[in-house]
Amino acid sequence: IVKDGERWFIGDKKYPADAAAVELMLSSIESIRVLGTVSASGDYDRYGLADDARLTVTASLAGKTLRTIAVGKNSVTARQSYALLDGAKSVSLVSGSLTDAFGKSADELRAKDVDAKDPAK
Repeated sequence: IVKDGERWFIGDKKYPADAAAVELMLSSIESIRVLGTVSASGDYDRYGLADDARLTVTASLAGKTLRTIAVGKNSVTARQSYALLDGAKSVSLVSGSLTDAFGKSADELRAKDVDAKDPAK
């Protein structure tokens, strides 16, 4: 997802993004609250953070990385998630369901409104 001017776009074809979904993502990045460290052992499979299971989110501005989040699975309460923050090796328990905010396909993130066209033109 990339911002161009005042609008957000998805992918190489620059499909317009759903503004509400993008706002949820931005809010989630800005408001991450670490509740504690749950593992420093490197046992990432248990938390949905194995290389092939995790979802990596990178926020950048003008080519500079501001934050990197490796999102794992939700905790049993589904109000918290497991994550690796900014390259850390320890698994953190963070507030909120990051998988709900970031685990969406490009199709799910596309804006659903369609510009009305005059059929006579």
